[in-house]
Amino acid sequence: MDLKRGLTFVTRDPEWLVKLLIGTVISLIPIVNFIAIGYAMDVTRNVNNERETPLPEWNEFGSQFIRGLLAAIIQFIWSLPLLVLLCPLMIPIISAANSESGDPSGGAALVAICVPILLLVGVVVLTPFIMAATTRFAITNQFSEAMPGPVIREVRSNFKPWYVIVAASIGIGLVAAAFSFCTLGFGSILFIPLSFYMQLVVAHWYAQAHRQSTGGAPIPPSMV
Repeated sequence: MDLKRGLTFVTRDPEWLVKLLIGTVISLIPIVNFIAIGYAMDVTRNVNNERETPLPEWNEFGSQFIRGLLAAIIQFIWSLPLLVLLCPLMIPIISAANSESGDPSGGAALVAICVPILLLVGVVVLTPFIMAATTRFAITNQFSEAMPGPVIREVRSNFKPWYVIVAASIGIGLVAAAFSFCTLGFGSILFIPLSFYMQLVVAHWYAQAHRQSTGGAPIPPSMV
């Protein structure tokens, strides 16, 4: 995984500032922001096809909206196992919270402690599969390619690049949180454009991870 390349490729497009600004505005509008997700998926497809730059044009809003919506549905489907696991565990907590005494039972307290741990474990386990499913759909535009069979085979063949993305994303998130804390929250203003920038960075990383986990050739040094 060439993380640095993913972090810097956006700026190699002469029109990157304009495209970033458009994406930032679109990503802030509910429902419409599916277009931004579809745009990031176009980036993943282009990088996988060795068309790293220039960035895609903002001229296919309809198809980008549909692709972004389908990607969100795919991610929701892959999140269902975690929701199914956690929902029954939440029942004792909700019952205790609604009890007249307001004093949770020992069992409810134990569940309250276990839920965050199970949630963390579930997220760590499922995230590579969610990323791989999104990537496969972005590249092939086939919903069936995001289903368990091909996705599980891909992640099992080489799960390391997907967890590198998870670790890198967590690291960047921690740095951003520390920066926001040190600037008393004012630094969060910068996160508005940076959030879409990072969406494109992760899209680039997805293409790299897909190539590694499927045994494809590394992305050529220059695709300008």
